[in-house]
Amino acid sequence: MLSADVLGPRLSGIVSTYPAMVSVVGAFTHRQWGRDAVRHMLRGLTLSLLVFVVFFLTVGIGLPLLGLVPSFALAAALVLAIDAILLVAMRRRPRG
Repeated sequence: MLSADVLGPRLSGIVSTYPAMVSVVGAFTHRQWGRDAVRHMLRGLTLSLLVFVVFFLTVGIGLPLLGLVPSFALAAALVLAIDAILLVAMRRRPRG
C-alpha cells in the first residue's frame, strides 16, 4: 500500500512537495554552512511545515462551516498560538 492510498488526495498533495523542497534547501545549506546548519534547518523546516498544514487544514475545514473571514481568522489564531508555544519551547531547550 502506498502512502497516497493511506493519506488520500488532499493530504498527499500537501506532503508531496516536502522531499523536493528539503533536498534543494538542504543541499544549498550544507554547501554554504555545513552539517550543523542542515540539522537546524531541518528542525525549523519540519516545525514550520506542521504549522503550514494546520493553517490550511483549518481553512479547508472551516470554509464550509464558518465562512471565509472566520475560517481564516481561526487559522491565523491557531498558527500564532502554535508559533508562540514553539518559540517558548525552543528557547527553554538547551542548545546542542
